[in-house]
Amino acid sequence: PAPLTGLSLQYASATGTGNFSGNGVTLLSGTLQPGQYYLVQLASRTNPAGVALPVTPDATGSLDLAGASGKVVLVNG
Repeated sequence: PAPLTGLSLQYASATGTGNFSGNGVTLLSGTLQPGQYYLVQLASRTNPAGVALPVTPDATGSLDLAGASGKVVLVNG
């Protein structure tokens, strides 16, 4: 098992530098069991929002990832 509490997803554009958290943070929680998936729902660039996820996400956030490039980090702390 992998504890997720205290971890977060953070994003910066491909050309962005410095603090990732300035672009939003999605907090994770719970414990991931072996073989289990953890689904995170983020912002949708389309209006109205894109197709609904097939299952309920484990976490939701407002990170708006670029369609072509960017940097996503999993942060402990």
